[in-house]
Amino acid sequence: MAEHAAIIRYDDVLPEVVKLTIEEFGRDFFDTNLLLRDADGVVTIILRKEVDFDQCSRLSKALQERLGNYAAKSPIAKPDDLFDPSLNDMEGDKWELVQFDDNAYVYIRYLERRIVGNDWVRGIQSPILNTPPVVVFSSLKGGVGRSTALSIAAMDLCNRGKSVLAIDLGLEAPGIGGMFLSEATLPKYGALDFYVEYGRTELTQEFLEGMCGVTSFNESGGKLTIVPAAGESSQNSPRNVLGKISRAYLEMVNQDGVPDSFLDKTRALISSLCSIQEFDVVFIDARAGLNETTVNATVNMDGNIKIEYVGLVNVSGLTMEDAKARIFAKMSKAYPALKLNKTQLSITISNYRSVRITIIGEAAWPGGYQISALSSVFNALYYSGGPTENGTLRDIKVIRNNKTIANIDLYEFLQNGKMAKDIRLEDQDVILYSPYIKRVELAGMVKRPGIFELR
Repeated sequence: MAEHAAIIRYDDVLPEVVKLTIEEFGRDFFDTNLLLRDADGVVTIILRKEVDFDQCSRLSKALQERLGNYAAKSPIAKPDDLFDPSLNDMEGDKWELVQFDDNAYVYIRYLERRIVGNDWVRGIQSPILNTPPVVVFSSLKGGVGRSTALSIAAMDLCNRGKSVLAIDLGLEAPGIGGMFLSEATLPKYGALDFYVEYGRTELTQEFLEGMCGVTSFNESGGKLTIVPAAGESSQNSPRNVLGKISRAYLEMVNQDGVPDSFLDKTRALISSLCSIQEFDVVFIDARAGLNETTVNATVNMDGNIKIEYVGLVNVSGLTMEDAKARIFAKMSKAYPALKLNKTQLSITISNYRSVRITIIGEAAWPGGYQISALSSVFNALYYSGGPTENGTLRDIKVIRNNKTIANIDLYEFLQNGKMAKDIRLEDQDVILYSPYIKRVELAGMVKRPGIFELR
């Protein structure tokens, strides 16, 4: 049964983004600009040169409608919008091959940020409701006979007429899936796809059925259903597998605002599969491996984040670069492999506190704006579209608590590139574009003819 065309899965995201972008801007767009995929799998187009505003708006809307939760809240942004000047550096780009359904392909500038983590140790859990007994075959390393033991046990039960569900959680080194499933019987999806899609797209019955490969034992009536670690979609897009593995262990905040860990998602995987058909037992083929630790930390009112085995780290007022250096120094004491360069530290910002500002006066797009708390005046001026024909460029006021706290002269920026008064905006700030006071027009034999505003 074909899957609903409207749902975009992980492997579909890059081709869909590139196709929509090429339709709007042409094939040479990614010669300069960058496609960023964050640790959560969400994509953002990073602009490194000016583009037409209307085209940008159309593409942004198309990306949000087509990609759903795989599109960033602002799917098109500049490096300064993300407060990450490193995104201006083209030397850090990777050239990624993106292939389309018709076998056409294109290379794009691409950057992928990955985090790996774990949640295997949480004590004894309560039974999963409405599921048969669950038996976990686990080991800390491969080659010890774990998958073989599971296979023997599964076949013995099937020969007794039982229905067995075996889930291969050897995400980095697949186990039982490769022992029973051939290329012809490999299902479209695997356990890896469930973890990546969880909380991102709708996990329909078709999707769940598309994870199951079945081996029947006709004489006894027994049946062995296998969910491989990786399915056909991963084999068709092998370049995505490492990105999927790194994201499989990430926590996902659920509708109640509570983070679902890898263990929570595994329990949901078992429950979901047992809801579409009946099994007598569930076997889990599990091995600890790639994952080390992931911290989803919220900066509290004191500017601190809490990291397991490290304690509190104060990041108030720090840039991303300085915050990473401080966190690295703290974590190196608990994770000595960091200093030895045997593992890496990656930091991303997933959620920003927002503030409400109002832009009034002779602005191209006046009104109220909900913006990131990290936004500055110049970010807001960009959102507002600049002044109207009658608006000033030389005396834009920032008003806070009924007092003018800054007067912005855009000539300093336009002529000298200086943003000396680019202050951080706070909740309820007001930006006022006043009408201009004096203008002169220069014409004739001058280097820069035009209309200029006087102070």
